[in-house]
Amino acid sequence: QQRLFRPVVANIKRGDLIVVRLSLSKRAFELGDCVEGVLDFEQASLQCFGVSVLLETLETVDSSRKPSSSSGDGSPHAREVCLRILQSQAHLRTTHASLVPFSLPVPVAAPPEFNAEHVQLRWRLSLEFALANSRESSSTTSSPSSFLAPSPQSRTTSASDVSVSPFSHLVLDPPILRELEASHLNWRLPIHVYVPVHDQVQRKMDGSS
Repeated sequence: QQRLFRPVVANIKRGDLIVVRLSLSKRAFELGDCVEGVLDFEQASLQCFGVSVLLETLETVDSSRKPSSSSGDGSPHAREVCLRILQSQAHLRTTHASLVPFSLPVPVAAPPEFNAEHVQLRWRLSLEFALANSRESSSTTSSPSSFLAPSPQSRTTSASDVSVSPFSHLVLDPPILRELEASHLNWRLPIHVYVPVHDQVQRKMDGSS
């Protein structure tokens, strides 16, 4: 697990075009830590108007029914429900920016990751970009003075590690969206969040006394 505490560097692309170079201090954190990183746009091929950086938990519950309640051959119906909860967020304006740092606190009261028989909780870092649709529009368009809006605290969703979807956290009015010729890219990175080591030691000491 030592590799999870090493710095992470990733080139985020749309197709063959570079969107940003992301640098993170590490991928493993304790409750109460800060997720710190830098967005480097110096080698970007597309203009980025803004980024929402989101720290989320995904709780997956296996709600399989008992065999007695199933139909047909008596086999249980497997069904997974995924609850997405926003733990921390930052909304950044990045037009004409070169280096943009960010820092997201990991709430002390949030649950650490775990994997039980029917319930799994995992953490991820999500970056949502508002991008120019082409290199040409990157050099000719400018961003509005304000288009970032807060997002809901929780939602039920099924998620993949990398996806492109309609705007959810970066909110652009349709006229502004058409004027900018902007589109949306969602990039996700699994991270790990643990209980602080000193808390684990204290619990063991309390249990042995």
